[in-house]
Formats: sequence, structure tokens, C-alpha cells
Amino acid sequence: MKKTDLKDQRLRAKSAAKSYLKGEYPGVRAAAKKHGIENPSVVQYWATKWSKNENIIAALRLCAEEASKDATHSLEATPTLAIASGASSLGSQQTGHTLSIDLQNSNPDSPAPIVNLLDSFASTCVGVASGELGLEHSQVLHRSVDDDIHIPERVEDSDSDDDDVGPPHFSPSKSSEVIYKELYKWAAQAVKDDLLSSRRAQQLIHETHGIHIDHTTIHRASKGLIQSPMKAGRRSYIPMESEKKLHEFIVALRALKLPVFKATVCAYANKMIRNSEVAKKFKHGVVSDKWYYGFLKRWSLDTKNQRPFESDRVKWCTAKNLHQHYKVLAESLVGAGVAVWNPDFDEDERHSEMVKIIKPERLLSFDETRLTMDQTSTSKSKVERIVTIDEEDVGDVVANKGGGDGTLCASTLASGDAGPPLWIFAAESYKPAWTVDAPRSTVVDPVTGRGYPSTFFANKKGGMTFDLGVHFMKTNVAVMYPDLSPEKPVVVVCDGHGSHLTLELLDYCREVGINVVLRPPHTSNISQGEDVRNFAIFKPKFRVAKAHRLTDKLDTIGDEVPSLGMGDMIPVSKGPYLEAFHPEHNRKGWSLIGVNPFTRCVYWTLHEAEQKREAAVAAAPGVNHDVLTFGFKRLQSHAHGEDGEEGAEGEAEGEAEEEVLNGRVTSRELWARGPVTSDESTDIVRAKALMKKQKEEEKDKRKRVSAEVTAERMLKYARVAEDAKTKWMAVGNKVVHAKLLKDELVAALRVRGCTPAATTLKAQLEVELQALLGPPQLAGPCGMYF
Repeated sequence: MKKTDLKDQRLRAKSAAKSYLKGEYPGVRAAAKKHGIENPSVVQYWATKWSKNENIIAALRLCAEEASKDATHSLEATPTLAIASGASSLGSQQTGHTLSIDLQNSNPDSPAPIVNLLDSFASTCVGVASGELGLEHSQVLHRSVDDDIHIPERVEDSDSDDDDVGPPHFSPSKSSEVIYKELYKWAAQAVKDDLLSSRRAQQLIHETHGIHIDHTTIHRASKGLIQSPMKAGRRSYIPMESEKKLHEFIVALRALKLPVFKATVCAYANKMIRNSEVAKKFKHGVVSDKWYYGFLKRWSLDTKNQRPFESDRVKWCTAKNLHQHYKVLAESLVGAGVAVWNPDFDEDERHSEMVKIIKPERLLSFDETRLTMDQTSTSKSKVERIVTIDEEDVGDVVANKGGGDGTLCASTLASGDAGPPLWIFAAESYKPAWTVDAPRSTVVDPVTGRGYPSTFFANKKGGMTFDLGVHFMKTNVAVMYPDLSPEKPVVVVCDGHGSHLTLELLDYCREVGINVVLRPPHTSNISQGEDVRNFAIFKPKFRVAKAHRLTDKLDTIGDEVPSLGMGDMIPVSKGPYLEAFHPEHNRKGWSLIGVNPFTRCVYWTLHEAEQKREAAVAAAPGVNHDVLTFGFKRLQSHAHGEDGEEGAEGEAEGEAEEEVLNGRVTSRELWARGPVTSDESTDIVRAKALMKKQKEEEKDKRKRVSAEVTAERMLKYARVAEDAKTKWMAVGNKVVHAKLLKDELVAALRVRGCTPAATTLKAQLEVELQALLGPPQLAGPCGMYF
């Protein structure tokens, strides 16, 4: 069967399964027949995969209630509702069991016993309907009630393996070779019938029987006539149980974000087999590359390039910190009248909203990203991949070098609107031509009927400096709220960049009614919508737009070498900006960080990841868990307190005061205290500012004193030099007219740093001494000579 035919069959099977689950057909076979599918097990597979345990139990409840309410309910030939299930585990087998509930003999007026029986059996259905392959063994429920109740239909047993969606089980008497051949044929048939992917079949066989059949082998077998293989593949010298322990240890290491290299795997494997009979089977007693790559295949492992995760992010990206952040943000939103508490909030429910945002237009977030017109750096983004024509085409492209840098500061509102951006150029000043046709906000100015315009600035570095914080709040935030006041505030969420923590900015925000809430340090990659959504779209498209701009210049300039400069920054950025900050993406960004709606999804994601990591570490056999996790826990303890038990909310006041005295207050000490514009946080920043000002005054004073001392020393050395020069001139005149012997002349020359030859005549020595006579050089301060 061609690949396109398989794809078409899969699409039709999915469509049939959806129709069946919606109740459009009485059974799987009817749905399969209507959609032209010969094998109903394909439809059954997708129907089972999409169904959940809760759905099956709910259907059974409804069935029981209907049977209890209607005493004349017509039953089919079988007066019982049979549920069959089976379970299997690695290295052991359990026989299937059936629970029968007699609906015909039940009391119509008392449905409770039936419902209770169904509840008691719910635990036996775990993994039955929610597994990726669906139900094991007999696996699905057969219908024995009214056709109006749609319960997944039982697939009749067949001699062929087509109707099975799980690996078959074998009696202990069968040899391993027979089991291998049967599993080989089952996997090939399942892939051929489009029930499984070859990789999934490989994984299931390995999980249930501990046998490795490579997915490429399964794929090849599914393409031809399915028959028994000539022989089983070569088994690993290392026992399966030992490899399993090694696999669990690797999972534990990766759960802690620790690198696992080829050398790591081989080193642990060699340690396991050292001084054993297994080691003798390997050359030189160490595992080979062949074993290593076979191990990866057997356990469905893969290799990838490293993605460095900063240690600071390890310290701060924790569920506890995000839990505190959501709490602070919720209190700030309710206090500002932007949100109200949700009376139905459940702390232990993942999608439960702590607050309901009622004024999303008064909740704003902003962030900055660096812009450069240089194109010499490469990227692996799929958006930036180019088309090549043959093997000799290695992908070289014309690229612009240099051209200027800048910064884009963009904001989004929880309502989905985008605020006016701020463009910062790396220059002494910017030209009006650079700002032509800059994008506007999607928030409409009621006076002009258009969006608020972009604002512009220029400084040496082209970055968000400390003086720009107030500028952005005035020209890009406050301008959108004509009614802004402390009684009608706006909540702004941002990171802890230094420009967001200046005393001037906080004083201005407190005066006009802007409540600033900081995110936990080093968490913007998961808690900031601009990073999670908007800039993730903007950056690759910006790089592509630069290439298009350069190509356009090639067509218009002619023979001249094209280049990009500051004047191209906004024309290049406009298209990517309008797309990345479209209202749809803005709303998606707020949703992804769990703020609107207020689902706290980032906290839940980190919480589940931490639980998974702890479980993976705990499950690793023979591992010293304390040693393995010590470094990780120690990193995180810095973000929570001295011993890792206290949260950010419980920081000691004494430590905060010490930080103020040392002038090192950053967002670490402020983000968990509530809005940074609160009295407590503002007092800390003010104390820091005063301390900084005092230190600067003391530093200036020390400089002035040092300059005065240096000037006095210079004057002293100048006077000494002048006196020495006068005295030396008098001595020199005496020496010139004195009658000196040859030895005295040689000594005088040596004093002046000259060593004449022994054969030099006396007259020549007199000439040399006369030339060298002059005032001496006296060493002054800073290596100066007089």
C-alpha cells in the first residue's frame, strides 16, 4: 500500500471514530462501513485512544440509571453488562477477569447498588481506555443495552492478529525464539494495518516482553509478505535487568537536567560488568560502540545537541516561586480593581482560576529585545532554512555585516491589544528619516481616532538605560489611559531590569497610579508572554526580513555592494512586529503564562515536572539519591532561603536590611513583597538610592583629596628638581675646568651610565664627559623625571 493510501485510510479512520464517539452511529462497524473502511479494528483503535476512563464509567452510569428508571427496558439476548479487562506487567502476566452486573434482575427503584458496583470496578479499568493503544486482550465493552446508549462496541475475536491492538501473550512453555517470531509477525501486521507506528510497536514489545525488535526491521517487514523471520536478532551480552537499571539511572540524571554523554553510559556499563563473566564476552572487557548504539535502540533513547540551562534559571524556575508570584499578582489585581476573587477557586485543581479578570485592558506587560542589522550570525530556525539546488550548494548567502544596533521595547495588554512600541537607536541622535512609517498601537486614541504612535530615543549603546524607565512609562503607558489616577490604577507586570527599579520611576508611578509587579528573577522565559509568544515569533521573521531587504537592494542598487543601516531598522521590523504582536498572539501569550485566564499553568507545569523528577530519581535502583540530588537542591535552596524550607515570602527582614546597607538591592529582594510601587518596596529602593548617593559623594570627596595631595607632591618635586639643576650646573662648570686623570674621567662616565673601552684615549674621554654633563634626572611621582 502506498504511503498516500495509508494516510488516506488513517484520516478516514479518525473521521469514523469521531462520528462514532459523537453518537452518529450505533457501533464501530457501522461507522467503519459508512466511511469505507474494511477493518473496523482501525476505527476501534482511534475511538479507544480518544476515550477516557471517565467517559466509559459515565456511560455505564447512564446505562444503569436508564435500566433502573424503565422497568420495561428491552434487553438484548444477553441480560448482563460484561466488562472484561486484562493487565500485564514487565516480566509477569495476569489473567483477564470479568465483572457481570445483572441489569435484568436489579430493582428499578434502587439504582444505587448498581452504581456502587460500577464505582468499585472503576479501578480495574485504569489504563484500559486511556492507554495509547486502547484496551488490552478483550479490551472493549460489548453492548447489551438500549441502542441509544453509545458504549464502545466489542471487537469480535478472530484468528488473525488484525483485531488485536496490543502485543499477544504466551505461555511459559513457549521458547524465546517462537515468542520472537510471533511478536515479529504481530508488529509487522499492526503497522501494515496502520494500527501502530513501527516505533510504538517496538516500544510495546520491549515493555511487555523485554524483547528488542528494531523499528526499522518492523517497518521493512510490514512492506512485504509477512512471514516468520529466519532467526531472532542477537541478544545483548548484558542481562536485560541490568540494562533496565542503567536505563532508570539515565532517566534520573536527565530528570535533573544533568548531561548524559556516550562516555557516561559506557563508563557506568563497564562499572556494572567489571570482574564478571559478562566482561569476558566483550573485547578488552569493556562495552563496544555496537553495544552502546544497540542499547539506545533497545530502550528507545536518542541523542540531541545540548541546550544549556543557566544555573540561575535552575535556582529560580521552581513551583514555589511561581506559586508566590501568582499570589502576589492576584492580590495586586484585586487591590487595583482589575480582577475579583473567584469563589469557586480550588487550590488543588489545575485549571481552576484564582481570580477573574474583569478589566483586562488595565493589565499590561512589557519587555525589550535587541535588534541588530548584522546578518553574520547563523540560526537553526526552520523559518530561516533556504532551498539548495544540489550537493555543491552548501547554502552560502550574501549577508550584511554591521549596520547598527538598537532595542525594541514592546508592550501587550491582557485584552489582546498592543501598546505603542519604543525604538532605541545606538547613536548620538536619530534622524527623522529613520522613524518613518513606524507601527502604531492597536489601542485607539479617542482624540485622533488612530493608534498611539511609536516613540524613539537614541543613546550610545542603544539599550534600555536607567533614565528610560520613566520615559517609557510617560510616553508609552500612561498616554493610553486618560483617566489614570491612584483611584483608577493600572497594573504593569515586568521583569527586574535595573531601569524598572529606579527611585524616579517608582515615584512617578506612585504619583500617577501605576502599580508595578515584578516577575521572579530569571523566569521570564516561562512567565513573560512577550518571551513565550511574541518575540519567539518576531525574532526569526525579523532575520528573514533583513535578508529580503538586502535582496531588494541588490535589485535596485545595481553594481554597488548593498548594505543595511539604521534607516532600514524600522522598515525591516514593521512586518514581523505587526504579525508577532497581533491581538491573537497577544491573548495567546497571556494564556500561556496562566494570567488571563488566571489558571497559573506555569506553576502547575513546574509542579508536575518536579514531582516527575523526584519520582524518576526515587525509582532509580542502587542510586544514592542524596548525593545525586544534592547539587540540584543546593542550587534551588538559594532561591528559597538558607535551608530551602522558607519561601520567598518568608525572607528575613535582617537580610533585606543588610542588602540595603550594602547597596545591592535587586529584584530578588522586591518581587515577593507585592507591587514594587508599594510603600515597603519603595522605602527599600529609596534607602538604596540614598546609600548609593552617599557612596558617590564619599568617592568624589576621596578623589578631590587625592588630587590635592598629588598636586602638592608635584609642586614639591618641581622645587627639588630646580634646586638640583642649579647646583649641578655649578658643579659641572668646575668639572669641565678641572684637571682630571684618565681613571677619574672613566669613573665620571660610569656614574653617568656610560662604560668606555679601556683603550679610549684621555682626550676622547674628556669629549664624552663634556657631552654628558648636564642636570641629572630626578624621579618624581608616577614615574615622571625632572
